Amino acid sequence: RLYPKEKKVVCTDIFKEKEFELEYDFLIIAAGCKTNTFRTPGVDEREGIEVFFLKHLYHARQIRSRMLECFERAAMPARVKPGEVPTAESAAKRQEEIDRLLSFVVVGGGPTNCEFATELKDFLTKDVARWYPDLVDRVKVPAQPAREDPRVITVLAARVTSRALVLTNGAYDDPR
Repeated sequence: RLYPKEKKVVCTDIFKEKEFELEYDFLIIAAGCKTNTFRTPGVDEREGIEVFFLKHLYHARQIRSRMLECFERAAMPARVKPGEVPTAESAAKRQEEIDRLLSFVVVGGGPTNCEFATELKDFLTKDVARWYPDLVDRVKVPAQPAREDPRVITVLAARVTSRALVLTNGAYDDPR
């Protein structure tokens, strides 16, 4: 509840189900929003399975868990039925499956996705490389801008974006 004359807000802690008061000098109400999927077909239906947003802490945990699951599945030896002899074709299919499991795509070029891409690189080179040294070199992480815009990091200050590396046509260009 909002009491503008008293410059006070009464909030409810959703975890403890208790109310508490906050006094303020200036009140800024910033309503959250739903992640924009740019009406990309299949995104909403695949959320939490193959599509992960990065808006809440549990999203980061989902991403980490799913990536580790992919590494675990890629590290498993090929399954062969008893009495069956592996063929060149089955070995090639297994390699394709490993490549698929170790391909991750970061969509978007805003500040959150750029920060995530940096953290992802650290996660892969510092943690995953120790746990799966034979697989880490097979990882592919292509960056995909969410829209066609040569200035990917559009929401940052102009002086920052002028020094940023921008992904253009699949290659990094330095705009300076």
